[in-house]
Amino acid sequence: MIDLSKYSYLTYPLFCSLYFSECLGFSLQIVIIPIYLVDVDYSLSMATFIAGLSSIPWLIKFVWE
Repeated sequence: MIDLSKYSYLTYPLFCSLYFSECLGFSLQIVIIPIYLVDVDYSLSMATFIAGLSSIPWLIKFVWE
C-alpha cells in the first residue's frame, strides 16, 4: 500500500480518480438506465422507478460504513 504521507503529491490524483469512479457508476444508474429502458418500450414512470431502486445502494452506503 502507498503511504500518502510519504508521497503527498499523489493525494489529489487519488481522490480525483475515486470521485470519478463513484460518479461514473452513479451516472449509469441515474441517466443511462432510464434512457435505455424508455428506448426498449418501458413506460417513463416504470423506468424512473427501476432507476431509483437501482440507485439505493449508492444512496445508503454511508449508513453501512
